[in-house]
This record gives sequence, C-alpha cells and structure tokens, in this order.
Amino acid sequence: MITLDDELVGSTFLGINSEDDAAELSCLVSARCWRKGIGTEAAAAALEHAFVELALAKVVGRTDPRNEAALSLMKKLGMQAHGSTHTDEVIYELTRDDWSRARSGAR
Repeated sequence: MITLDDELVGSTFLGINSEDDAAELSCLVSARCWRKGIGTEAAAAALEHAFVELALAKVVGRTDPRNEAALSLMKKLGMQAHGSTHTDEVIYELTRDDWSRARSGAR
C-alpha cells in the first residue's frame, strides 16, 4: 500500500515466479498524485525488497507502449526494454546485477 498523509493513494505489487527466480512489478498511483515522485519512490522500494530481501534474480514490468508515464517510470528505475508481447505490451527488465551496479555507481 502507498499512503500519503495517512491516506491510501496507491499500491505496489510483486508477483513472484519462484521457478524463474523473478517477479513482475506493478505500481498503481491515484491520478491526483501523479508527477509527485510517489510511484518512483514506491517502485524503487519494491525493487530493493525484491533484490535484497527476496534475493530474486530479476524484476520485469509490462505496459501498453502508449503509457508514457509507465515507460518513464521503468526507465527511471533502470529497467531496460526486453521485448513485447502479442497483446501490444512492452516488457522491461532489471536484473539484480544491473540494479547493484547502478546503486554502487550512484554513491
């Protein structure tokens, strides 16, 4: 759950696939809270949980290629384009190694 001033404004979700040592990240934020960095902060915390606490190998995200906000968020998180599906979704991916390298370089 994502809260702002004790009010629910969104949620993040990691759908874990233990067979692939991976998760799919979903982040939903109320429209009135867009462009405030709330989604970025929540998704970054979910990535840290996935890679540090759960020790997953990768996290993927999917979106409609016209969803510029979701594409921007995935790029801010360091995710890389990894293909598309037959349903006109684009897939982005971030591995634990790439995430760790980016965090090391940011310090």
